[in-house]
Amino acid sequence: MTKAAGEDLDQDSVSTEADALRRIAHELEMLDPRVASYLSGFALILARVANADLDICDEETRRIESIIVECACLPETQAVLVVEIAKHRSRLADVAGTYDVTRRFRLNANRAQCRELLQCLYSVAGADGRVSAHEAAQIEQVAGELGFGRQELDTIQSGCEQRRGYVRSLILEDCVPSPA
Repeated sequence: MTKAAGEDLDQDSVSTEADALRRIAHELEMLDPRVASYLSGFALILARVANADLDICDEETRRIESIIVECACLPETQAVLVVEIAKHRSRLADVAGTYDVTRRFRLNANRAQCRELLQCLYSVAGADGRVSAHEAAQIEQVAGELGFGRQELDTIQSGCEQRRGYVRSLILEDCVPSPA
């Protein structure tokens, strides 16, 4: 049986994409293990909130990618792979697993980093122009897991709203941590 010319092109394309993914994965493996662990937890918690309403829309995905590029100073290709892995993990994770990720994040992050994460959660939740009740509840849950009370969370939320109105059109720079 012979292959059509189009099949060879498709196979070459798949092979090229696979090689690119391997290269990007290798680059991510070269990150300092502490940085990789922090980044993994950060991205997974962002995806957890985006998936709270059981739908991670394109706008939320792009917002998470932008945050990862900005926060971790990763190239976009690496950020895309990190986000896709986080989205997949968030869809498969159970409640205990997501709590464990947040608990580990809290142990490895300082208070300012936890606050920045919460600001980013509002940015992700509002990326599609609205924050669903499920997303808001998930942010509140994460805040509690990070040791923030209701009053502190209200202050963080209010800060995001005052800067640009996260429900209408959050501008990423307003709620993203600056690179260290």
